[in-house]
Amino acid sequence: MANTHIVDLTREEMLAAMMASDSTFNGRFITGVLSTGIYCLPSCRARKPKPENVRFFASGAEAAAFGLRPCKKCRPEEFERGENLEQAMLAALIQSMRRDPSTFGSVSDLANRLGVGSTKLFEMCRTYYHSSPGELLMSARVEGAKRKLLEETAGVAEIAYDVGFESLSVFNENFKRRTGLTPRAYRRLPQERSFEIEFPVGFHVGSLQATLGRDAGSVTERVSGGRVQMVAGAALLDVEIEGQAARVSVLKGDTTSTAETFGRVVGISQAPEDFEDQAVKGGFERLVRGRRGARILQTIDFWDALMWVVIGQQINLPFAFKLRRRLFENYGEPMGDGLFSAPRPERVAELSPEDLLPLQFSRRKAEYLIGLAQKGQSWMDSFAGRSVVESAGELREVKGLGPWSINYLMMRAMGFMDCVPYGDTGLQSGLRQLYDLEGKIDKDETDRLLEPFAPYRSLATFHLWQSLKGQPL
Repeated sequence: MANTHIVDLTREEMLAAMMASDSTFNGRFITGVLSTGIYCLPSCRARKPKPENVRFFASGAEAAAFGLRPCKKCRPEEFERGENLEQAMLAALIQSMRRDPSTFGSVSDLANRLGVGSTKLFEMCRTYYHSSPGELLMSARVEGAKRKLLEETAGVAEIAYDVGFESLSVFNENFKRRTGLTPRAYRRLPQERSFEIEFPVGFHVGSLQATLGRDAGSVTERVSGGRVQMVAGAALLDVEIEGQAARVSVLKGDTTSTAETFGRVVGISQAPEDFEDQAVKGGFERLVRGRRGARILQTIDFWDALMWVVIGQQINLPFAFKLRRRLFENYGEPMGDGLFSAPRPERVAELSPEDLLPLQFSRRKAEYLIGLAQKGQSWMDSFAGRSVVESAGELREVKGLGPWSINYLMMRAMGFMDCVPYGDTGLQSGLRQLYDLEGKIDKDETDRLLEPFAPYRSLATFHLWQSLKGQPL
C-alpha cells in the first residue's frame, strides 16, 4: 500500500470515495472486491460491497496480479488505457459542479478546469449529456438552490449568491423556468398540500393533455377536460389545468417530492425553442406547426420506463395498454377511485413467469420483466446523472434491451434530447409521412432522414409520433 498513487489517501478516505461513486478519484486507486473476485474504478455504481471484503490497489495490473478480474460495468481496464478518459474527465467535472456550482463562475471556468477550449467543451457536453455547458451549469445552480431552500434558513437572495448567481432577478427567472415555482413557493412545499405550477411561456398544454390521456382506460391517469387525476409513484394527484398554469392537489404522498416528479414528468425544464427554430429553418415548419412549445412527457421514474419497454415491444399500442393495466391492477397498490400505483420492483421480482401468463404476457416478456425487477431499485437509481455513453453501455449488457429499448429509456426516463428509438413503427410511419416515402425504413435511412434535426432527434421523434394522431404535418 506504499505506492505513490495512493500513499496520500487513508483507507477511510478510499472507502468514502468508493461508497460515493466519486469519479474524481478515478486513476488514484483501484477497488478490489474479494467476495466477487472483481476490481473496479472508485466511480463504479455497482452494488457496494461490505468494507471487510474490500482491498485497495494502485492499479488494475496490481489487482489482476492478485487474481481479480475487471468489472464489466465500470470497465477499469478501458479507463487505464485512456479509452474513456475524456468521458471520465467530464463526468468528474460535472460531479464537482453539481456538488458546488458556485466554484464555477462561467462556462470559461469549466473549460479551463478541463484544459480545453470552449468549442471542445461544447462538443463534449453535446456528445455525453445532450446538453450545453451553460445549461448544465445553470441546472446545477438551480438544483443547489433547491437543496438549500429546503435545508437552510438563509434568505432567498443569500442562497442565490451562494450557488453562483450574480443577481436575484436572474436567479428568480431561471428557478421559475425550471420548476414552475418561485423560490419562496418551493420553500413552502413541505408545509403545503397543494401547489400551483406556472408553465413557461409558449408551453403546449394541449400536447400534455393528449399524451396523458392517450389510454382512455388507464389506471394511472384519467383526463377529463382540464382536470387530470394521476398516480405519481406513491402519490395521488388531482390536477386542474387552466390557461398556462396547473393547480396540483396532493391527495396522497409527500408534496415536495410530488412537485419534483410532476415538474419533471411534464418536461417543464425542457427548452424546445432551438429545435423548433432549426426545424423551421431547415424547411420542416410543418413538423412543429400547431405544436410549438410541446415537451416530451417523461415517465414517472426509471422503473416505469423499464416496464413500458418490455410490455410495448413488438405489439400494438392498444394491447400494450391492456397488459400494463392488468399488471398494475394485479400487483400495484389501489390508490382510490379505480387508480393504481405501479407494482414495485421488489414485488415483481418475487413473481414467476407463470404468474404473468394468465395476464396474456408472453413467457419471454414475463422473464424479461422479472429479470429487470430483480436488478433492484439501487441499480435503477444509479442511472441518475450518468452520461448518455455510460448509460447506453450499461444498458447494452442487459438481457432483453436492444437499440429501441435503450434509446426509449434515455429519451423518456432520462430526458436526453438526441436519441433515436430505432425500429419504432410510429417513428417510421411519421418519417414516411413527413418525406412522402413508402416501404420499410432501415437504421441507416433513419439516421439520414433525422440528421437535419440533430442534436434534437428526441424532440423530432416526439413530434413525428404526435403527427400520427390526425394532426397534419
